Amino acid sequence: MDEYKSLSDQMGALAEQLGIDVNDLGSQVARQSQLYDDAAKLAATLKAASKRAALSCDEIKAGVETEIRKNPEVFGLSKVTEGAIKTAVTLNDEVRQVERSAIDLQELADKASATERAFDAKRRMLSDEVRLFLGNYFGEVEQRSIANTGKEVVESLHQRISNLRRRRVEDEEE
Repeated sequence: MDEYKSLSDQMGALAEQLGIDVNDLGSQVARQSQLYDDAAKLAATLKAASKRAALSCDEIKAGVETEIRKNPEVFGLSKVTEGAIKTAVTLNDEVRQVERSAIDLQELADKASATERAFDAKRRMLSDEVRLFLGNYFGEVEQRSIANTGKEVVESLHQRISNLRRRRVEDEEE
């Protein structure tokens, strides 16, 4: 798992770029494609590594199973049954270590996929912010961060849209 530490660090660095600074939309939009590309490539790399780890795990299990069938007494088996073989394979230290590593790698791949989806969400939010800017909407400006929940973001957008509509109605009445 140490070999994937740098990929995990890259994912952390990318996640730090998920916030939106509405005071700097130009550079945010300009960097978004590269950041999304980096996140997507990282997710793909980790997915492939996870699949390779699962394949390696299956290969090791098959090798251990073959060894058990050849020399059951080495593994403490007096009677060779499918259940006994399966249990012996599961309890094998090498198999357990490889399975745990594969699970850890799958978790990392899932987190990278979540980061990729978060950058796609950021793309949509940036697009909405630009539309609001082009529509001459200048509401309260705040720094958004990854800590905002989806519900808070949606509520904020609904409030901004309501304020914009109210201002347009007021302008038309004047």
